[in-house]
Amino acid sequence: MGVCVFFGAVQGLDNEAVQRDLEEYCSSLGYELVKDKPAHHLDRVWIYSQKNGWNRLAFQQQEIEWRKFFEEVSKTRNTKACYSMIYHGEYWQYWFYAHGKHLAALCSRPDELGTEDLVDDWTGNPAELARVFGVDSRVIKPYLASMTAESSGLGKVHPADQADLEDPWVMTDFLDKLGIHYPDESEIDGGKTIYLRSL
Repeated sequence: MGVCVFFGAVQGLDNEAVQRDLEEYCSSLGYELVKDKPAHHLDRVWIYSQKNGWNRLAFQQQEIEWRKFFEEVSKTRNTKACYSMIYHGEYWQYWFYAHGKHLAALCSRPDELGTEDLVDDWTGNPAELARVFGVDSRVIKPYLASMTAESSGLGKVHPADQADLEDPWVMTDFLDKLGIHYPDESEIDGGKTIYLRSL
């Protein structure tokens, strides 16, 4: 079973503001953020330096609904936010919000969705994302193709991409086209690490 990746970004805030909002959200769920490493190694949160105007965060905790945090921050801070994830190396998903309103959602493997996961539209809404982010929809739409467990040999969407289309890590190439840079290897150890602890 492959890796799980939980990543989100908020536009136009300083990292201190993002951390305060995150602390309030975690507190509402019965957690606090601390500097000391807890016993459970999966309770880490990384806050990376702002890039292209986006505050970037990564998570290990799977029990917290991080997507909801980005939806709430989008509303309370009147800004854009996104949350994306790779599930066990099998498929990727995203949710985008602007000023508290849902913009788009995608699951690259719709066959993996349960009835409790259904939203009005899981196709990714490339036209709306292109409008809001000021990019050509033709640049991002090919990333949103539906995959199956048998999908292979599809190659890269654009020559400079890091991952082939059937690889869930193509999520990072897609986000990059919107100006949201997933931390590369040079940044992985440079993020501010904080830890979750149950109250």
